[in-house]
Amino acid sequence: MSGMGLYYSFKKQENIKTFYLRRITKLLPTYLILGIPYWIYFDCFLNKMNIGQVFIDISFISFITEGNRRFWFIGLILGLYLFFPIFYKIIYKNVNEWIGVGEILILYFLTTILIWKSSPTVYANIEVAWGRIPCFIVGIVLGKSIFEKKRIGLKTFLGIGIGLLGVFWGLKISEHVLITNIINRSLFGIVLGLIFLLILIIMMNALECFLIYEKFIRKILAFLGNITMEVYILHVAFRSIFDYPAEIGKYMILIGASILIAIPVNRIGKYIVNINRLRR
Repeated sequence: MSGMGLYYSFKKQENIKTFYLRRITKLLPTYLILGIPYWIYFDCFLNKMNIGQVFIDISFISFITEGNRRFWFIGLILGLYLFFPIFYKIIYKNVNEWIGVGEILILYFLTTILIWKSSPTVYANIEVAWGRIPCFIVGIVLGKSIFEKKRIGLKTFLGIGIGLLGVFWGLKISEHVLITNIINRSLFGIVLGLIFLLILIIMMNALECFLIYEKFIRKILAFLGNITMEVYILHVAFRSIFDYPAEIGKYMILIGASILIAIPVNRIGKYIVNINRLRR
């Protein structure tokens, strides 16, 4: 989904400086507003560490060196933002964009092997994020169809899904540790993502037939989509502080609290961004 969204954003304004500025101002204020107090509390108060550990954690250094996976998704997104213009150029310099995808994936697998061979510990620390990169690459290609308002037929989805499943089961037979990790994080993730996307499209098409969609569902989805990043960070923070509550009632309370707090945090983040824009 991130690949699709970035393609759409970049295509509307193909200026790399503007692209980076918009992406950073959309993500960093929210992360810092929530991340700084969280890491100070978690490192300095709960675990009695020094302020230096806060910097190591909030900068994702500990994710690479120690396997600290708190907020790993934010670190992944920042990295993908950085390399997106390069991915875009490689994919769309070819007559067929899938050739570019193939070139990136070959480089991806070679880099994966290099990291795994040279530093198995680092690979073990980052593989939860590293394995999502192929899904992002596929999303960039699908983003073009969305931008151009092309219809992706059921046969196309089924063809891609069946093809990926064939590759998945073919490589799974090898039972090689590295290949298995790549499959579980990458190919399997792509297949599940496409299945989820297909189900979501079918559901949304069905809902559009009802009046309730225009009056309520569309507005609710737009509202939640606007605070997704804040909800994610708050939810992860609450789960770590309250030790992953197993009771469904307590878990729902954490989700509700995440949504409620996300609203003012989102507004504060937008206010900070607007002030910086006025100064420029």
